Formats: sequence, C-alpha cells, structure tokens
Amino acid sequence: MNGGRHKTSRRDERLNTTQIWLSGGIAGVLARTFTSPLEVVKITAQVGLPSGKLGFTNGLAYIMNKEGFLGLWKGNLVGCLRVFPQNAIQMGTYTSIREAFEDPSTARMTGINTLIAGSIAGVVGATLTYPFDVVKTRFTAQDYLHKTYATPQLALQKLYAEKGLFKGLSASVLGSIPFAAALYATYETLDSVSETPKERRTTFHTFMNGSIAAMVAQTVAFPFDTIKRKMQVQGFSAMEPHVEFKFNGMVHCFQQTVNVNGFIGLWRGNMANIVRVIPYGGATFVTYEYVNRIWAFKNGYTLSPFSNVPRVGVDQSRTPEEVKAFLKDNAERAKESIKKP
Repeated sequence: MNGGRHKTSRRDERLNTTQIWLSGGIAGVLARTFTSPLEVVKITAQVGLPSGKLGFTNGLAYIMNKEGFLGLWKGNLVGCLRVFPQNAIQMGTYTSIREAFEDPSTARMTGINTLIAGSIAGVVGATLTYPFDVVKTRFTAQDYLHKTYATPQLALQKLYAEKGLFKGLSASVLGSIPFAAALYATYETLDSVSETPKERRTTFHTFMNGSIAAMVAQTVAFPFDTIKRKMQVQGFSAMEPHVEFKFNGMVHCFQQTVNVNGFIGLWRGNMANIVRVIPYGGATFVTYEYVNRIWAFKNGYTLSPFSNVPRVGVDQSRTPEEVKAFLKDNAERAKESIKKP
C-alpha cells in the first residue's frame, strides 16, 4: 500500500512537525556554510567596503590576502545561529499555511495563495531571527584579524545597549515578501510542470529547481537586501573610513544609493549573489528533501533513507504513531509465531 496523504500534499504526513522544522534548519546551516565565501563578497559589496568594489573574483582574492582564508567564513557562525531557526520557522510556517490553502483533490494552490503563503512565511522567519542578521552583517563587515566584536554575545549586548538590534528591519520585512513569494511561487511552478513524479525525481532535478527558484527570488528582492545591509552597519565604527553617504531612514537610503551609485547600485554585489544562490538554493532544497527521507525511514515507512521505496505492508497514509504501533504489533506477532512449536 503505497498511496496516501504524503502524495497529495507538499507536507509529508509521514513526518511530525518537529521533524519538518528540523529538516529546514539543517538544510539552511549546511547550505549557508558551504556558500559562506560568496556571502562575504556580496555583503562587502553592498555596504561599500573596498573588497566589494573589486568585482567577484578580485574581491575573494583581496579578502584572502588581507584577512586570511578564514576571513571568507567570517560571520558564518552567527549566520548559522540565525539560519537554523529562520529556515525551520519559514519552512514550517509555509507548510502549515499550505495545508490550509491547498485544494485537497489536487494538492495544488492557486498562484495568489502561493504568493500569500510564501510572503507570510518569509516575514515570520525574518522578523523572529532578525537580531542575528544584524550581528552577522557586522561580523562580515569587520576585519577578521582586527575584530570590533570578539563574540556574538558581546555584539548582541552592545547592539542592545545602542538600540540597534532591529536596524534595517523595515527593509528586511518588505524585502522578505517578494523574496519568499518569488521563491515558493517559482519552486511550486517548476514542481507542477514536471512530468516526473516526485518520488522518482533525481537529486539533480531537485537541486536545479531549488537553484532556479532561489536565483529568481534573490534577484527580485536584492534592492531591499542592499538597503537593509547599509542600515545594519550605519554607525558601526569599522565602517567609518568607508562610508559612502549618510542617510536618515529606509526611503532616504534608497534615494542616496541611487544618487551616488546609480539605479544599478541597488544590485551591487548581485553577481556574487547569483553565483551564491545557485548552490545555496539547490543545496537547501536537496538537503531538506533528503533529511525528510531519513525521517520517513526512521519513522518506519521506507526500506532505506536513500530512497522512497515503501516498506511492504506499511500504509503510507498512516500517521507516524500509527505506523509505530503497527510495526510493534507485527514484531510481537512474529515473536509469538517463533515460540509456537
């Protein structure tokens, strides 16, 4: 019996809520660490540091020569501290909203409902974890060998005292709406037009869908991300020698960025960003799907964590608790049959 709810819903009913949220968090951490050097180049370009004005390849070389190899991973620890709960919250929220919005007969959502669900999930995830994003940006902006902040804890304490934990939140919230909407809408579209059933798709297929979705979403929302980064480092001592202009608030920052760097300045660093989001987006969705497979195996539904081949006799539409009880009952019956003469 291999039919069931997990085939008619984006939420895999073979997993409990905690497992789904953990899958999102694990996926985010691994993808974030893998693509950290590209994130560093992107942020340094956005905030106006010298390395960010040299282009993608030269920017990488400049940071390595000036700050060492580990300089390419500055801010990664804080980024992981944020991305784990953010991805878990965002994917968990999206999955929950989808359950309420989707058509039970087709397991599909209308375009507008996909946009709404993705936007809400993006805003919730970004807002609840925002202070860590501010700290990550400042850790990335500071020199790895001459740190202003020694630890994330000290940075949080200092920013709290300065009332700077939510600097740039307005741009972040506004940007998370088109980002999450474009991300999930693109992924859902690619998912719906695929002629290959989900359980038979290759890792490469999932990777490409995730990469394309992330690239579209990041490009659409990039101007908001640029403004957010500028607002996050405003008043940061390590940035003082490199300040391009002063501004008061989000709208003024948009205006000044366009005035000083031109309209295209809103996308400065986007090349590094595009190079980053292809592996980041793909790795996120691949890891998410793979970790879900591990949970499904652990919960007793499949024969192996490396595939979706169902266990014989296990009804895939049953809840994890029901499958656990079913397998336990079968094991006890098997023991009883062995004891019989």
